[in-house]
Amino acid sequence: MNKYRRILSIIMSTSILTGCSFSGHEEVKEEVVKSEIKESSYSQFTSEDGKVQFSLVNNGSFKEDILSRIHKQTLAAYEEILALTGHEIEEEKEILIQLEEGRGISMYMHGSIKLHNIGEQNEFLVHELVHALLGYDYQNAGYFTLDGLAMYLDRQITGHLPPNYFGHSSHEVMNYLKENGAVIPLEAVVHPEKRA
Repeated sequence: MNKYRRILSIIMSTSILTGCSFSGHEEVKEEVVKSEIKESSYSQFTSEDGKVQFSLVNNGSFKEDILSRIHKQTLAAYEEILALTGHEIEEEKEILIQLEEGRGISMYMHGSIKLHNIGEQNEFLVHELVHALLGYDYQNAGYFTLDGLAMYLDRQITGHLPPNYFGHSSHEVMNYLKENGAVIPLEAVVHPEKRA
């Protein structure tokens, strides 16, 4: 009896599905929604030593002079970062630099730099290149190597004060922590596994 119920339910399900798919023989009209897709301009260039292939993507409406400036600054910063750290790129790598409009948080992740605040003094190009070139990202470095080295090299190369994070300088953040009795052990600052 149970066997017959299963067979009957399979036959009924099949007939319902078949009936639904052919009922009415009406033509299905698809509505196509047009969306504005902003075309990005794209260019590639290689470091002088041939180790890094950079791809520059203009996701905004940045003019050619800004793209040219970012191109030149990238190559100059590449050389200076390696010279200041004594680091050599062992394997060839690709780095995507995406120029984004508006104020946002610039970041490096998985071979890609998203760069906001283009043309402003707090541009993070050098800072994010340090992460991209030296491999210091959230997966394999402590707080010092994550941002401390990037901030230091950014200051050495550009001469700018360390960039503001969420509207506050690193000195303001540290003074706030100090005034409120927050203690961050040095081990947590440099060790990748021990994050506060």
